[in-house]
Amino acid sequence: MNTGEKLLSKKETQQLLLEMLDQFTAYCEKHGLRYYLVGGTLLGAVRHQGFIPWDDDIDVGMPRPDYERFLKLVEKEPVSKDLKPVSDRNRKLYNAYCELLNTRTRLEKETSQYIREEGRILNLFIDIFPQDGWPEDDREAEKLAGQMKRLRYLALNGRARLGKGTSPLRMLAKMPVILLMKVVGSWRIVDKIDRIARKYDYDTSRYVGAITYGIYGSGERCLRTDVLPLTKVTFEGKQYYAPRRWDVYLGQIYGDFWKLPPKEKQIDHRMKVWYKE
Repeated sequence: MNTGEKLLSKKETQQLLLEMLDQFTAYCEKHGLRYYLVGGTLLGAVRHQGFIPWDDDIDVGMPRPDYERFLKLVEKEPVSKDLKPVSDRNRKLYNAYCELLNTRTRLEKETSQYIREEGRILNLFIDIFPQDGWPEDDREAEKLAGQMKRLRYLALNGRARLGKGTSPLRMLAKMPVILLMKVVGSWRIVDKIDRIARKYDYDTSRYVGAITYGIYGSGERCLRTDVLPLTKVTFEGKQYYAPRRWDVYLGQIYGDFWKLPPKEKQIDHRMKVWYKE
């Protein structure tokens, strides 16, 4: 371990993430950018009034117009001296969204060994997911969700290391896809994901939600009137923006979100975080 680094506990990691969230939301308030808590962070706010006890990340959504403004603004005016955005736009992230990295941290994850060096994220981060318009037709929405799932699989394996896998079977199964992506090019797939997601305008679509990294498929798709106007929820003693009908959103992606998952599923991202003092 490097001199001057401190290994953070789970609680200390959560506290640092909260400080990063506060810096990000203050930046949004300053520039009039809309954001709202999504995914596990919103679930934590509603069910635990803070972090899910075993969780160690922050998920934030931004309507596409605000997301695009944010990416341009931070090029000239950083959120803070320690927070650095990486995304597909600056070719630093093999996904069509943004991660806000804390450059004073060093991160180790079990899964990093399976990822090519240039595709690894080695700092603590918060996820910022663009929120886009969804098709009105249910069948078209399901088709879009399936297409995104396939494209994300390709992009994910585009950054994988050849000859590495969590098991020999997985290593062999991934090999044809990894070789295919070497020919096709990972960025071509990531750019396609981004291009497709921006087809429907957020502020005029009947349905909105995450598309580029909507891991819950069409469950991410909500009526815009269930999202806007935004409300506020309590997270670790502070107030942050959330979808107006957060109960509808959480119910669609988690089902009975008030019920805790079984112990074997109460797992974190299995990472170690060091802070440079």
